[in-house]
Amino acid sequence: MIPRFISQEALKEWVEHLITQFSVYAPVQEKGDYDFAKIAHAEEIAFDFDRTRMSIKGFFLKPEEKLMSASASKGDPVASSPDTSKRIIFGARPCDITALNLTDNVFVKDFYDPYYMKRRQSTIIIGIRCTEKCRTCFCGTMDSNNPLTGYDIMLTEMDTGEILIQAGSDNGEKLFRGSRHLTRQSSEEDQSLILKTFKKITETFTPDIPTTGLKAIIDLGRTEFLWKKYEKICLSCGQCVFVCPTCWCFDVKEIVGADETDFGNLDKTARIRRWASCLYKDYHTVSGGHIFMPTVASRLENYYKHKLRGIPEKFGVWGCVGCGRCVSTCPVGIDIRESLKELTGD
Repeated sequence: MIPRFISQEALKEWVEHLITQFSVYAPVQEKGDYDFAKIAHAEEIAFDFDRTRMSIKGFFLKPEEKLMSASASKGDPVASSPDTSKRIIFGARPCDITALNLTDNVFVKDFYDPYYMKRRQSTIIIGIRCTEKCRTCFCGTMDSNNPLTGYDIMLTEMDTGEILIQAGSDNGEKLFRGSRHLTRQSSEEDQSLILKTFKKITETFTPDIPTTGLKAIIDLGRTEFLWKKYEKICLSCGQCVFVCPTCWCFDVKEIVGADETDFGNLDKTARIRRWASCLYKDYHTVSGGHIFMPTVASRLENYYKHKLRGIPEKFGVWGCVGCGRCVSTCPVGIDIRESLKELTGD
């Protein structure tokens, strides 16, 4: 699709049209923060949001979900079926789309997860490109501010106030076919404006934290000083993990009396998957009571090395997208940006 332009008001009119066809989730403001919520009208969207409190990860990998149910006495397992009705996530930021691309590698290519995949296939992603930095972000450093895939449509606000529309998939192109009257096709005269806008975005998101040699420093093992430093203050609460768009650890448990409509019936069981945190001691505890990572320092080391060494080695991208949510949510003020500077000696 040749890039097209749409005005701010026409964009809202288009969203109103989408709401009649899909369940649309978009950033809304509540109690001073932003979260994705299902909207009934375009006016509910907080178009001036910087980033949401939680990423879009939870739309695909649920914080808690039932994988299957069965009878304890008879068996008869029944697999759960995720909701596959078509929906739109409107306003996904580039860092979250980059994170979703990484998660696709894990749950689609590496280990095929039908629950994740069905939700992914039934979801249309409409991204809104950042033109200025969000609070606590360092996405330019982690090369996550300009995803080339993972979205169906990407919107970029020009200096003129118009919105540039770029399709990223066939679904994205189809989505606009019935609403072309709301848009105009870009012309040769628009090329300089587009180039100027993207040049400005590139300059805004230049890396501001050095990462040269970071993998080698980790391989040399000269990082223990940092884990020992943080061990004194880290609470192992897991908040950084749960808000992180690239943390996908989970736990699976069998529970009895699982049917809410028949509480107390111990013959009914269910297999539940829940988000988990590698910062929890229980996460590293196995039968017999052995704990693979008994100290806070060892768990922090594992967390950082996974993001900055393990994932890059396996998938070729950083395991952190620089959204800065962990910085905002940490109750004791641990800042991964400062960690990177200390590790590289900046």
